[in-house]
Amino acid sequence: MDSISIKDKPIVEMSITALRKALRLGELHPLEIYEAYMDKISLLNPVINAYTHLSNKLETDDIRDLPLSNIPIGIKDIFDVKGYPTTAGSQFLHYNPSTNASAVSVLTQNGAMVLGKTNTHEFAMGTTTINPHFGTTTNPWDSKRIAGGSSGGSAAAVGANMALVGLGSDTAGSTRIPAAFCGVIGLKPTYDQISCQGMIPLSWSLDHVGLLTRTVEDMQHVYSVFGTKSSKSYSLTPKTLRVGIIWDSISHLLDPVTNRAMINFVEQMQTLNIKTASYEFPLWEETMTCGFVISRIEAAAYHHKWLEEIPNQYGEDVRILLKTAQGLSGVEYVQAQRMRSMVIQKYEQIFESVDFLITPTVSVIAPLITDPVDRRVLTQFTMPFDVAGIPVVSIPVWASGSNLPVGIQIATKWNHELSLLKFARSIEEQLKSQSQNFPI
Repeated sequence: MDSISIKDKPIVEMSITALRKALRLGELHPLEIYEAYMDKISLLNPVINAYTHLSNKLETDDIRDLPLSNIPIGIKDIFDVKGYPTTAGSQFLHYNPSTNASAVSVLTQNGAMVLGKTNTHEFAMGTTTINPHFGTTTNPWDSKRIAGGSSGGSAAAVGANMALVGLGSDTAGSTRIPAAFCGVIGLKPTYDQISCQGMIPLSWSLDHVGLLTRTVEDMQHVYSVFGTKSSKSYSLTPKTLRVGIIWDSISHLLDPVTNRAMINFVEQMQTLNIKTASYEFPLWEETMTCGFVISRIEAAAYHHKWLEEIPNQYGEDVRILLKTAQGLSGVEYVQAQRMRSMVIQKYEQIFESVDFLITPTVSVIAPLITDPVDRRVLTQFTMPFDVAGIPVVSIPVWASGSNLPVGIQIATKWNHELSLLKFARSIEEQLKSQSQNFPI
């Protein structure tokens, strides 16, 4: 990457490393980056609808050598950003925060350039980003298909070169699902590794901040600014590496394209001579049930007043979800939290035997916007890692004969994000070397 000249790629296709080098050498000015991205947004946003609120000027042309100096970012509209309204994709919530959310502050203090607020499924309560108030975010690979959700706007912006970095959230897969559908990298760190302060909650005990980039190398740059003192790394060699693959037990749930992509991926893994073993999702049904109960009851608690006073101002799908949640009991909530403790213990046992777990991110390719979407189908492989609170990253792969991306997610033990990204980058490089379709 360091050898790339500004003349070799359009600005909107350059990596973080390349942009920083060009700025440092005086080959680029921050205004050129800003204008290139705003031109791309002007061209594509009318179709993709990734952004709901846009920057109207370059905030600073400072070219200090900060880790993310002038790196363009789109921020999901559940995070407070000074100078932008916070709506959470809703019809009735609209306030102008005086301060940034914690995650936004970290990014901007390290030099990131905010391009705008991105579309989200209303109150982050869905997997499609079909929003009745701000419109549908479409997939950058096929505008007839969903981008996924709830961080669909951020993922689509990154996938369509309308942002280099996207900020999202992940409670049941809201970063990784759209990452898989939009062909980008989606990271959900360990629970509470990145502060959710200043973010509209969906479920306090399950919410994670999520990050989206085009490459794992870029993700390493972005994640490094979040004070990773508690993140650990261990030595990785093919001889000592132990990888569990969750596939055989779930292959019957995969559509043909996703299954072909998984077959290709496992074959490529074998060329690395890494020791692998088959695993199943531990307490899978119980995990999905407790995740559903916890997230719904906590969401109903947050929305209680509005749901009583202005229920008809919610979109139909969100209103039905919240009304259903009101029928759940405190006993069910306590039982779900107890089950969650058992799920965490099971993953602790698994990570005594393996360093990483690999699964498909979603069982299907991005559905058509006009097709009904089963929320459980899209979250069945992502929710378990939110319940367990372990770090996981989704990387894109392709199946032969398909022009739509598929996501493969890699999980590891708590607070080992550095090792996770190091391993994911080695896999990404392997995929890139073997496939002309890999979008790097």
